[in-house]
Amino acid sequence: MRKHDNVLVDTRELRTPGALRFLVDQVGADRVIFGSGCLRNSMAAALGYITDSDITDEAKEKILAGNIRRLLGM
Repeated sequence: MRKHDNVLVDTRELRTPGALRFLVDQVGADRVIFGSGCLRNSMAAALGYITDSDITDEAKEKILAGNIRRLLGM
């Protein structure tokens, strides 16, 4: 991801404690988009994974809404 600025990742399969923090530290919160995996996985668990992570509130806002809005031009 560091070599290709146009590559982003979603969070739907992230479950390991600390994985989101590691990802944000390595490539930045601007490159991460919230993904719930909903219907297969719990929406509450997917949201909790983000909101309970050890990242800044600004990073959480980007991941949960800001990045996808930016990409869609909203």
